[in-house]
Amino acid sequence: QKGKKMKENIDKTFEKARQINEDEELLEIKKTEYSSLAKLEKDFKPFHSLMSTADDIKRSMEGWCYNSFVALNYAEIVDKIKAWSEELEALGQQLEEFKEQADVACLLYTSPSPRDRQKSRMPSSACKKK
Repeated sequence: QKGKKMKENIDKTFEKARQINEDEELLEIKKTEYSSLAKLEKDFKPFHSLMSTADDIKRSMEGWCYNSFVALNYAEIVDKIKAWSEELEALGQQLEEFKEQADVACLLYTSPSPRDRQKSRMPSSACKKK
């Protein structure tokens, strides 16, 4: 949820920047460059992809575990798992660049959910450096 919310906030900020640029153009003043915003979006993309993939895996696993066993499409399951594996391998390579920022990402992901302040979504040991 936090990753999705952060992505929405980045998108809203881009839209606001676009509107400001349109206003600047109407007023015939130099457009403001938002280079740090573009960098933020680029840097956040692999983290968002990782969180989205994890959510997709979780939802699919729940569906496979709790729906009719007879109704499962095994070829589709295998295809999804292969696609996730390829995506996660590529993300692993991208995230290698961000080891220093990993602590921040872990804080975001392991913090308690608003509904349950006692539980974190991932064990803090998952964020320990090896």
